[in-house]
Amino acid sequence: MSADVLDRRTIQRMRQTSSSEIVAESVFILEILGSDPMDDGTHWEQVAPETCGALTSAPLISDGSNIYGYMDYAISNFLEKLIAGETIPWQKGCT
Repeated sequence: MSADVLDRRTIQRMRQTSSSEIVAESVFILEILGSDPMDDGTHWEQVAPETCGALTSAPLISDGSNIYGYMDYAISNFLEKLIAGETIPWQKGCT
């Protein structure tokens, strides 16, 4: 996943107005990913780890049929990486 310049500005504003990083991540998932950003009919949603039996605190997202997790969550914040113009990997499967 990556973000263009306009998306980076939106994500930065989102982080500044959120009460915590976890809230900012949730808002990003709900408002940006949930709005079909690729215009391909895919609406991403946040998944609670206990929903799929995961023993992790990683952010989890689903496209309705697959679950993906940002497994580097303990060492880096995926929103910071997107703002910096980096591409972030989402691992398929509920770990």
